[in-house]
Amino acid sequence: MYVPLWLAWMETKSTRQVFWTGWTSQFVLTLIGFNWVSYTVYEFGHLPAPLAGVVLIIFCALAHLHIPLAGLAWFWFCEKLRLKDWAKILTLPVFLTVAERAYPMIFQWHHGYTWLWGGFPAFHLADIIGFSGLSTVNFAFSALILVALMRYRSGGRWQAWAFSVPLIFVVMNLFGFYHARGLPKPDSKVSMMLVQANIGNQEKLLAEAGGAYRDVVVDKFFQATRQGLEKFGKPDYVVWPETAFPEVIPDPGLAMGFAAKLCEMVVRFDTRLITGGYSIQEGTNLYTNSFFILNKNGVWEDKPYHKTVLLAFGEYIPFGDLFPKFYEWLPYTGHFGRGPGPAVLNSEGLKVGAQICYEGLFDWFTRDLG
Repeated sequence: MYVPLWLAWMETKSTRQVFWTGWTSQFVLTLIGFNWVSYTVYEFGHLPAPLAGVVLIIFCALAHLHIPLAGLAWFWFCEKLRLKDWAKILTLPVFLTVAERAYPMIFQWHHGYTWLWGGFPAFHLADIIGFSGLSTVNFAFSALILVALMRYRSGGRWQAWAFSVPLIFVVMNLFGFYHARGLPKPDSKVSMMLVQANIGNQEKLLAEAGGAYRDVVVDKFFQATRQGLEKFGKPDYVVWPETAFPEVIPDPGLAMGFAAKLCEMVVRFDTRLITGGYSIQEGTNLYTNSFFILNKNGVWEDKPYHKTVLLAFGEYIPFGDLFPKFYEWLPYTGHFGRGPGPAVLNSEGLKVGAQICYEGLFDWFTRDLG
């Protein structure tokens, strides 16, 4: 809720206070939601812990400046038009919504996903207005509550403004519930067995560097898969996680290099395998974080998907393409090739919308798979 921040903006007469209260708010919110950036920089970028902390502070200082910038634009707009208090409040969601969608962010961040994590049926409305649309609804709720608070403090009628929030909330959830029930039923079903071996980051890095650790990692996945098949029976697909296979899969037939071992394993499974692995991007010779579907004979069912939305500081350095020197200064930070965009793979009639890691957080990415 933005009520405390917006109340401070309503009561100030200074653009400086608008900016610094907004900046402090975005800094604290970013620190709460993105403190893992320091771990990513430390663990995957291999920077010393103190320097990883500095990167986090810089990130928190700059990542979501759309909040104070929206406040400045709103303040100037209200001053120019000499709006009344209720009009000032009701324009706040507009400025925050525009700023949230226009400001370039390394990690897309808004409040729409709280509907999903909270389990509220209204999250089904995201296929109509997007999760960013649900974020705008949250802004509107803050505005209505703030109007109610301001009217209560001035002795005016506040009840209708306050009770409109739970009323709209209930209506949206009812609409979302019945909207979900009206969605078309799937025309078929598939069974999948998810396999996650216990692989530490150090083991993973050593395996990707080659040598015996490749066998250690792959054997762990093989043993976990074998145990799952014995316990649960044979599914349509076995699914291994992102970059589970610690080597390049260079050819569709998996006949070359270490990939031949994976081919042999899949044949023994006698079921299809979806796995993460690596490819090499043509033209740049950079590694790509890729998504493969292998049939029962251990060969590609379709061309692999290459991850498009890369993880900052883990798979690339922000602005590293403009300033390649960054990669010389930080040689242990990943430098992956970026895929061409969302792709739907075909597996004997089954359409698979490939997503890797936090690509699943971006509603635009999922929509483009349609």
